Amino acid sequence: MKRMKQLRQIAERGIFICLLSWTGEASAVKVGLFKDGRSVALDEIARTLNAKGIEAEIFTKADAAKGNIFRYDVLYFGGGWTSYDWLDLAGRMQVVEFVENRGGGVIFSMFRCGWSRSGIRPIFPEVAEAYNKANGPGIVVVDTNHPIARNLPEKFMTPYFDHTVMRLGAEGKILAVDNNNDITIACGAVGKGRVVFIGPWIGLDKEGKPSYPLPSNDAKLLLNSIDWLTANPCRQADGSHEVAEKVKLKVLRRDMVLNWTHNARGTSFYVGILTAAMYALEEKKTAWEITPYYTRCYSKHRVFMRGPKPAELADIARITARQWRQYETRLKLSNPVLTGLRFLQVFENKSVRTYAQAAEILGVSRERVYQMTALVTKLPAEIRDFLAGANDHAVLQHFTERRLRPLTIMPTDEEKIERFREMLAEVEYSA
Repeated sequence: MKRMKQLRQIAERGIFICLLSWTGEASAVKVGLFKDGRSVALDEIARTLNAKGIEAEIFTKADAAKGNIFRYDVLYFGGGWTSYDWLDLAGRMQVVEFVENRGGGVIFSMFRCGWSRSGIRPIFPEVAEAYNKANGPGIVVVDTNHPIARNLPEKFMTPYFDHTVMRLGAEGKILAVDNNNDITIACGAVGKGRVVFIGPWIGLDKEGKPSYPLPSNDAKLLLNSIDWLTANPCRQADGSHEVAEKVKLKVLRRDMVLNWTHNARGTSFYVGILTAAMYALEEKKTAWEITPYYTRCYSKHRVFMRGPKPAELADIARITARQWRQYETRLKLSNPVLTGLRFLQVFENKSVRTYAQAAEILGVSRERVYQMTALVTKLPAEIRDFLAGANDHAVLQHFTERRLRPLTIMPTDEEKIERFREMLAEVEYSA
């Protein structure tokens, strides 16, 4: 009894326990990353895990169906936008066997958490299942003492704008909710194993692009979850691919009941997206009240964008997708550094060796290719990087090709940078 109490205390604190293989030697934690056409940020996640001494390998739908997953300690399923049949019945049975009888751990993130934007049946509804998605990045941790919440701020905003929301099963535990008080992070035990559901994306920046290093809270959630899952003393290193008949019957019965009744489908039939509430929690200011934001149309839905509204669009109450595309196009076309860099990219193709060849590809004159490539190659990296990342309309209006060209004939980079700073001060003064 004393020994069991010690193990339980260690597991609750989230301290990683090295699992022993059948030879009795300690083995490194190995994580399987599920990959299909809708997986996101797998390379970035793998690099993060490798940096912590955790092995990461890719596995596929076919691997899961064949049972080629039992060599892993943790399985990670992330992304999944409109991936409606990403794990077949055989694969779902193998995953349930991996957790329930082998003591393995599984992390589901975003649309892999359940019904929302997915056509497969919930795999562990006894813990949680996603039934919809919410547009809004506000997250509130409700169980700050749980190992998965270690070092997470009590309130934070996810880099990307949306997340899935869930119904809790009988074995589930709520870890975090969103501004609507809907469940967005949950965990629980199933048989000998453990499962974590993370409603937000893992590994995307505010533009929806893979990010390395991972956003700080994403990395904490991921690594804390792996620690908690692998702290399970019930893990069995069994290489057999056989699925217990009890597991087969459980999964098949659940699938057939849902096929006939469709009762557990939830409220999301692809349409119907929850919008995050903007009320204060505990009479404190929410992130929405202290962070500037605006909305624009994307894929027939309204999305929230962090930061001040672009001055050029300030008078437009509802920014349409077409207006946003036109705005982005104007930004790119009016930025001479981005134009020059785009021209330079053509020369990355080894078959392009002359300005004439590049001009034919770009649809401009040979002289124009020379002018723009010379502009960006003769500017110091500091100036190039600043203007390439600029999205302020006043800055882009001021630093035209005509104004930048005199910088390129100055003898030293120091002189160029000094003059550029003077020009930048003029922009701020005129504003």
